[in-house]
Amino acid sequence: MSFERKRRRRQGALSSTAALLLALLAATAQGGCARRQPPAPAVVYPYSSQVRRTFFATDSGLSELTFQGEAEAEMPASQAPHASVLSSDGRVILVAVNGWGVERVELSPDGSSYRLADSPQPGFNGLTAGGAWPLAGGFLVQLYRDPFLERAAAPGAASGAAPSPARLFYMDAAGLLSLPSPFPPGLEAGFEPFAILPAGGSWFAELRKDGAERVSLKFFALDSPLGSSLSAREIRRADFESALSPLPLSALAGGEGASLRTALGALGRGPWLARLRSGAGEDRWYLSSGRPEEAQNVYAWSLGGPAGGERSLVLTGDGRLAAADALKASVTELEAPAPGAQFTALAASATSAAAAWEAGTFPSISSAGVMILPLPR
Repeated sequence: MSFERKRRRRQGALSSTAALLLALLAATAQGGCARRQPPAPAVVYPYSSQVRRTFFATDSGLSELTFQGEAEAEMPASQAPHASVLSSDGRVILVAVNGWGVERVELSPDGSSYRLADSPQPGFNGLTAGGAWPLAGGFLVQLYRDPFLERAAAPGAASGAAPSPARLFYMDAAGLLSLPSPFPPGLEAGFEPFAILPAGGSWFAELRKDGAERVSLKFFALDSPLGSSLSAREIRRADFESALSPLPLSALAGGEGASLRTALGALGRGPWLARLRSGAGEDRWYLSSGRPEEAQNVYAWSLGGPAGGERSLVLTGDGRLAAADALKASVTELEAPAPGAQFTALAASATSAAAAWEAGTFPSISSAGVMILPLPR
């Protein structure tokens, strides 16, 4: 074989080898692309924390728009979609939408914007949202069955689904889960949790049993709703009422007490009955003077702060929102989102406040929702 023929043959072999390597590399690259998962979509926070915005409570969660005819149809408060059960851990504001589930107002990492994270819950069907609190790194949500109304008319009941037997739910990073009953397993059949509230480091619960002729009540003290039912202690009604009775405003000491008194003073002379809550789970009523039934109810939120620099928010039913430290206060007027609407609850995160509202003829609701606004300075 001549030298020239050997050279050409060697070049041809090299070319074939190179082509084969290129094909293998291409196939490997294609296979790698096939196995590679697409990047997770970026989390979008569409709402600015610096803009006041109103959301409407509907039977499918919170919406920026109300629906045609919704404002004309009144429903009993325990059955209507509303957003008057609020809580916050300082970062996330939780909104329990009656009969539907939970919305989480989640801040962007820099706090400049937020989003609504939907969490519909079939277990809310036919039940009424009674309360929510930050607890052990998550949120506790309490529901109850309205004993005075036919539940077949409740939101979502058209599907024929019966109300859930669960009355306590706990939301953590994995979602909202029903809790086992924290009450003694030998409890007489028919008793259902009707109310649960924290006070003084313990929890106090009222259970109700509706009979044909009479209503029976039981009262319990709990170390924690998340604890064993063995820790539940039955107590007298008088002890239950005493544990939850309003404290004198003068009993609230330090910067927290001073800022709350400054905020109330900016709203007028009172007397005031303030429900004070916080991202740490505090929930207690304070009375400025006189008797509770003669005082005006307001909703207060402790923002915390360095010692001596604590701040408080206080919201009146007609929409006056006071923000104060121990020395000075400012008052913001919130316009009613619907004719005749009253504000019914308050919560706050690091940059935003949430004010729940309801409109209608008591004890019914025609429209309701929550207003998210920049945290007053």
